Amino acid sequence: MAFLSQMAPMGALMLALLVGGKAADTADQCAEDRPFSGSDSLLQTWYESVETSTQDCFQPKTKYTPVNCCGQGRSVAASAAECQQRCASVSGCAHFSWWPDGGCHLQDSDASPAHAVIVTAGPPICKGEVTTTTTTTTSTPCYLKNAKYVPVNCCGQGRSVAASAAECQQRCASVSGCCHFSWWPDGGCHIQDSKASPSSTPHAKAGPPICNANATQAYKPGTSGGAWTQTQMAAIRAKLIRLIEDGDAVTREGKISVPGERWAGLPTGAKLLRLSFHDCLKYRDGSGGCDGCLEWTGVGERFGRREHGKFLIDDAKVDDGHNNGLQPTVEVLEKIYTDPSFPLRTQVLERSLQASGISRADLWAFAAMVSVEYSIGLNNRACDKDLRDGAGLFGQCHPRLGEADCKVTAPRPFIFKHGRKDCLPDTSLSKPYMTSKKESHPNPTANGEAALKFFKQDFGFNAKEVVAIMGAHTLGRVHNTISLNQYTWKTRSGMLFNNGYYRNMVLKEDWYYPSNDRRTCRGVGTSSGARPQARWIPHAFRHTKKGLPVQWLQVKKVCPCFFTKWTKPKAACCAGSDGFSCKAGCEEWRIVLGVDETMLNSDMGLYLNFSTQDGVPTGCSGLSNFNLEAWKKDWRFSSPHNPPGKPDGPTPNIVCPKNMIQDPPNSPPMSQIVEGYADDNARWLADFYPALEKMLQNGYGSLNGGLAIS
Repeated sequence: MAFLSQMAPMGALMLALLVGGKAADTADQCAEDRPFSGSDSLLQTWYESVETSTQDCFQPKTKYTPVNCCGQGRSVAASAAECQQRCASVSGCAHFSWWPDGGCHLQDSDASPAHAVIVTAGPPICKGEVTTTTTTTTSTPCYLKNAKYVPVNCCGQGRSVAASAAECQQRCASVSGCCHFSWWPDGGCHIQDSKASPSSTPHAKAGPPICNANATQAYKPGTSGGAWTQTQMAAIRAKLIRLIEDGDAVTREGKISVPGERWAGLPTGAKLLRLSFHDCLKYRDGSGGCDGCLEWTGVGERFGRREHGKFLIDDAKVDDGHNNGLQPTVEVLEKIYTDPSFPLRTQVLERSLQASGISRADLWAFAAMVSVEYSIGLNNRACDKDLRDGAGLFGQCHPRLGEADCKVTAPRPFIFKHGRKDCLPDTSLSKPYMTSKKESHPNPTANGEAALKFFKQDFGFNAKEVVAIMGAHTLGRVHNTISLNQYTWKTRSGMLFNNGYYRNMVLKEDWYYPSNDRRTCRGVGTSSGARPQARWIPHAFRHTKKGLPVQWLQVKKVCPCFFTKWTKPKAACCAGSDGFSCKAGCEEWRIVLGVDETMLNSDMGLYLNFSTQDGVPTGCSGLSNFNLEAWKKDWRFSSPHNPPGKPDGPTPNIVCPKNMIQDPPNSPPMSQIVEGYADDNARWLADFYPALEKMLQNGYGSLNGGLAIS
């Protein structure tokens, strides 16, 4: 159906005949407002198929019955055109029927047409002679759905009655100064001038007086994404921020399913950043890069909690599905990409990004930059938060609250470039962003040397860039039903973009936030009220047959009076305590129960020098009895104990040498880079910004343009 975008809309030709020379005048008077135009096949809903031809390949107000065939059931398609593509890919499909809620059903040659008010039907492929009349009347892509312009009246005109949006458009074309029309199904027709702005409203349609025959072509996979305007950047940024702040509501608005535990799969700012990294991975054959596509193997699968901790899960299964958990995020972004009015309560674009010639890969890259920018702003708002407020700002608590290094200053705006190319659709899969090509992924169970090797080979990064980009883990957390890994890099501050990831890694003294108290942002420390000491202990979760995953969990030496049912302190220690204090000498080593602060081997390996064997760290003091045999013998050996043969002994202080790898030679070693970032937010961000921009250009010698995001 790509040929549709290359033909002038029939509505434009008809109106030109109706109003004669007025067409040029109208275009001039509304030029600054850029009237709606284009050929977005994804806006091809039932009510946009205007009655300008009887030769249309699609059949409005029609469905075929029985509605299902060929062993197929209902699927979700963003448009009738997408439903048609599904039909074309299924053997035996002779018709499709598509509903505006996204319902797509396939029918065979035995099915019969029936009247259905809001349904669009058609064949798997538009056949026969393709004439100008046929191709230009499949839809009116210059119309916006669920939109109006405000103020609704102009030019001394009020409400009139029009039988269709096309008739209302004709009225606009005949009135001097009209640049937009807004039409409702009850026949209400209003016209607006160039000062009006688009706004969401159910059931209405809006558009320009004449559909522009020279509209921007819709994006074609495999070609460079088109340029963005500042207006588009501002509008999409606002849509992305609404997604970050209220992913649950936005996902429901888009009717997007979330597999497994909903709270774990919802889109977040951290997932936008994660998606950009996974998108920019290369394929195992060395091709690829940022291409708006993900290897879909294992996506949507979930590991049941009943399997956890029992050595049951096949390790080979864990080695696949690296993009798992990203499906809802991808589908929400696809909705933003193809629907100019989504999500609700955001600016309605004149046409979708896809219809504007912009690539999906460029949108994903832009989303990553917006996520970082937004999270820096949220970090700084948290620095002004009242210590007694544990719920505001999404429950985030800044461990540096009240300190000079709490707020973060970006070194400069991100520079967003366009021109990334989406992969060609994989015909074996149902969506254009899915691919079956195998990606080259880093190994999270390996050490820092392996991480450097991967990034150097696939991204051209040196040691400093690797350490800097890994700081993206300052956002978000891992979920054991999705990846088997669990917990968070930063307790109660996983939405705040700061150097807390590095501070935790090098064991800086920061507050302990109990998981049982969300009423306050007051942290627990020592008996003297100071921030507590910390140490790292590796822990085997024993989910797989090899006992993996193994993660590093942080314990802090704190007053144990905050949740006495679990901590069970000595009675004398907490006498008169408010839960945040204790008697001198009563401090104990504690994890944050349920929301432990964690590091993967690939994280900790940036700072410490250790080897791994089947995902288990070795080569550090205190790990002599930390292995599969010990874990199977007694679950209490899942963390090292001292002495090694005593499972109820104290946790030892694991001592590993520092990572002294220098790349390039004579540059600071990786551990020193980590320490520098832990000491200074500004130093880290000065390196993170160019590292992220470089990552988002992976697979391209150069990109186009360069607009600052601000």
